[in-house]
Amino acid sequence: MSDAEELIAVLEAHERELQFERMDHDLAWELGTHLRDRAAQAGLGIVIDVALGEQDVFRAALPGTTAHNDKWIERKKGTVREWGTSTYLAGLRFPLYNPPFSLETAPWVDARLYSGSGGGFPLTVRGAGVVGTIAVSGLPPELDHAFIVESLRDFLRRPAAD
Repeated sequence: MSDAEELIAVLEAHERELQFERMDHDLAWELGTHLRDRAAQAGLGIVIDVALGEQDVFRAALPGTTAHNDKWIERKKGTVREWGTSTYLAGLRFPLYNPPFSLETAPWVDARLYSGSGGGFPLTVRGAGVVGTIAVSGLPPELDHAFIVESLRDFLRRPAAD
């Protein structure tokens, strides 16, 4: 198994692991707040977006970000919506095509609308599928992805509110 195939297997495992039992606007807002609090505490300059379907439920821009990060957020959300998978995973799968392409250079993809870099993640409900997106921009792509994964693990482990 190549390094890329091993990383793809890890990313696929993230998506199987990090699923919700339910999702609504209140829970999406709580998730966004959790992500923002973790980022602020770590001093990360990132933009965070949590959307249900096409509707943004939570968006926060921390110090050190610019409107350019918002453009990346939209590209990452578009990728998750189009392929139903994390942007990092989508970006790694494209070079496996024959002939190989990056997501941004494939002739059937508009690179202004999509991104194969890390930082977009499907918001998935068990038994229902992808119901929204989580997107982060501001760190190197693999760290944007890692921030989402670590934050989701922490959020999903917390005690349920009564």
